Amino acid sequence: MVTGHAKRTPIFWGHGQGDVKVQYAWVEPSVEFLKNGLAIRDATKDDVCGLEFHSYKGLEHGTRDDELHDLQTWLLKVIHV
Repeated sequence: MVTGHAKRTPIFWGHGQGDVKVQYAWVEPSVEFLKNGLAIRDATKDDVCGLEFHSYKGLEHGTRDDELHDLQTWLLKVIHV
């Protein structure tokens, strides 16, 4: 079901460990499904294609500066600026 193009799509996933709406307990099985079920690989420093996952201790259902910084860094890598 997943095309080669989809497998090469850069994915940023930031998730707060204190999120009660999208519970953190769902994260590990979801990440494993992407990797094992859909063959989405981890992004690397040199290759942004794939999943880049970040976990934020104490973050609830929202965002904060450290997550936004990680997202900005990722976006800059993806658009090669």
